Amino acid sequence: MAIESRYPLQFGKEVESLPETSSQIEISRSNISYGEAYIANYRNSVLDDGATFFPSDAGYQVGKLKESGVMNDCSLLLLPSAVKAGTLYSVKPQDRTGDFTVDRNCTATYIDEDGIRRIALANVPRIDYSSGEAALLVEPQSTNLITYSEDFSDASWNKERTIVDYGYLSPDNSLNSTKLIPTTDDGNHIISSAINNTTNSTLSFSFILKKAEFKNIEIRIRPSTGEFYRIHFDLDLGAINNILTTNTIANIEPYPNGYYRCTISTTVEVNSNYAIFYCFVLDDNFNEYFIGNGTNGLYMWGSQVEEGSTATSYIPTNGTTVTRLADNISVPTPAGVTSITETIDGVEQTPITTIPTTYSLPVGNINKVTMQ
Repeated sequence: MAIESRYPLQFGKEVESLPETSSQIEISRSNISYGEAYIANYRNSVLDDGATFFPSDAGYQVGKLKESGVMNDCSLLLLPSAVKAGTLYSVKPQDRTGDFTVDRNCTATYIDEDGIRRIALANVPRIDYSSGEAALLVEPQSTNLITYSEDFSDASWNKERTIVDYGYLSPDNSLNSTKLIPTTDDGNHIISSAINNTTNSTLSFSFILKKAEFKNIEIRIRPSTGEFYRIHFDLDLGAINNILTTNTIANIEPYPNGYYRCTISTTVEVNSNYAIFYCFVLDDNFNEYFIGNGTNGLYMWGSQVEEGSTATSYIPTNGTTVTRLADNISVPTPAGVTSITETIDGVEQTPITTIPTTYSLPVGNINKVTMQ
């Protein structure tokens, strides 16, 4: 379904006005009007070609580039806004000679403009709104090594003094989330799973969680040899409360419907032939030993273990490991280009001046690419 909006959305809520920063105020009304008219024509063109158009601030960005003179000078402009299978559309040139070819022969997940997790079909590029604004999600190949990423009742998940109750609101608006409930037994309250690990690997392990009556968790990695790796997270504040071990990286990011994705990354020792991944429910004082009441708990929806120091987009599994292939997105570089400038995760990168014959998008959340 094609959607249009003048301003970017943040989980389905339209921004009423642009932030009044000095750079935005300096843009003339005529150039804002130019940008909006340009994108309106672009939108009609790509819809006629069978594309899906996504809401973004592309009109404002074109107006800003017009004000700076870049719009007139650039040979190619990418503002993530329109896609179809095999194609990522460039805003400029308008004759479609600058459109990118997309190769990812598998499905992949992303967060849409309403904050809902969606599945992109094979070779369809992903315009993701995890940050609240449209960005092109480009990722390397990755495999979720957890075989049952959402079914925590499966025997591959070890429950110690916890029970699981199924049927709660999840980030994708379905009722397939689980409530993890500490029992009335005195002790620590844990759910865990193990993977084989025969080589020295940097692993990222993540849970997608939401507070209920409990709000604090500890994620722990235990190799077969070596030390534990431990992080405390606060699901009420959406914050890392404590990093308890060295050589450990932690991250927490918001997900739809009040969930957070909590990630811990570390390198497991070379002589470790397996690793166990734990989620401990903690009390309000971050104690792991307490007595539950058999009713109160917290919500758990998705889990992922993958190689690498950064968690990639969620890969659901149901009985086996699943691999998401890399996003390979490229375009022949227009003749005469001497500089390529990428904006990734909101940061403008140092211009590329060694110009390739074919340009490939880098890994990251791509906000903009200009070729001059």
